[in-house]
Amino acid sequence: MMPGLHPDGVTHVLLSDLTQGDAWRIALPHTRDRHLLFWLTRGEGRALLGGARVGLAQDVVCIIPAGAISMIETSARANGRGVLLPASFSAETVGPARIAVSSPETHPAFQYNSRLDALKTWLSESSEFARQPASGPDALRRALFDRLALPRPAAHSMASHAHALGVTPTHLTRVCSSALGRTAAELLTGRTLHAARTALEDTDNPIKDIAAQVGFSSAAYFTRFVQKHTQLTPSALRRVSKAA
Repeated sequence: MMPGLHPDGVTHVLLSDLTQGDAWRIALPHTRDRHLLFWLTRGEGRALLGGARVGLAQDVVCIIPAGAISMIETSARANGRGVLLPASFSAETVGPARIAVSSPETHPAFQYNSRLDALKTWLSESSEFARQPASGPDALRRALFDRLALPRPAAHSMASHAHALGVTPTHLTRVCSSALGRTAAELLTGRTLHAARTALEDTDNPIKDIAAQVGFSSAAYFTRFVQKHTQLTPSALRRVSKAA
């Protein structure tokens, strides 16, 4: 059976379905409206989720909850597969995790004909998937990732995130860059860019409305941001995307 939607709301996807030909769709910080279980079938990679950086391999399943910030980077020739679950499924217990699974490609829970019940059983038996308590720098990074999931990301500066978390911008930068390889400002910029590109390339909404939706105080600021990070104006970026 080919990847697709099952009657119980389980959707099997390939890495190419998630990227839609553009790596930024999974490589920039973003949220999704359904839970994702993802693993590689070839190659290697890494992910940022739950405020941590984790390695990706062919014996690892990443659990990415609906509404949670994540980033996935893979090697050039990597392939992967995933299962999307309804957001209503165990939303209060699904937490970001990296779980070792022997041969997920042959595991009964992840087959194309598997049902939601099989995935529920697998998750309930995988004690690591629950959101574990964190402290110190780990808790701070996790809290930042929770804040990055807020709507209108451009309306929140890195300094305002630091203030809300009770730390200085310098400390927040140091805690993120040491463990994640990215500063808090870089994460926020990526989150904003993903929201901007998604709205520009996947909708026909007016650019001024998208600017407000993403959190910019004016369309002019939005245009400068998009042009700085893509070398294209919003309208040009939209045209290129539609022509691809």
